[in-house]
Amino acid sequence: MSEDSHALPSTVEEPCVGCGQETVAGSFFFSDRRDIDRSDGARVYLCSDCQSRAHRARKGEPLSDEDLQIIANNGMMIGVGFLGGGSM
Repeated sequence: MSEDSHALPSTVEEPCVGCGQETVAGSFFFSDRRDIDRSDGARVYLCSDCQSRAHRARKGEPLSDEDLQIIANNGMMIGVGFLGGGSM
């Protein structure tokens, strides 16, 4: 038996790109999730809690299309300076 055979299959169908919470229809986060199209054509989702954290990290400024693309392509590190000022 290989190591991978011990891993449980994921039951998350449409996870939040920030925290991994389920956002599929019928889930707690579905009604206010944000759909984001990645540069490779894949669709990812951002739950309301992660949207709020990112909004606060931007000091109350709304998330721009560029912010959403960064989140979609790279995931999020909210609270560690991601989206905090744009200088790296």
